[in-house]
Amino acid sequence: MSLLESALEAEARGSSVIPVFIKSKHPATLWKPYQTRRATPEQIRAWWGRTPDLNLGLVTGRISG
Repeated sequence: MSLLESALEAEARGSSVIPVFIKSKHPATLWKPYQTRRATPEQIRAWWGRTPDLNLGLVTGRISG
């Protein structure tokens, strides 16, 4: 399973997904907005479409249950 597929699956289960730089814990996008709203499947596809080797990060807390 690709990281894009994993990200879409996590989003479908209700997790707030963000891209993270490879071999890092640093987000590849601003992450604070995703504490209160989840990325859409279209946004997730755009992130991994531009940079397919991004890692997958999950924003924890209330947004992700």
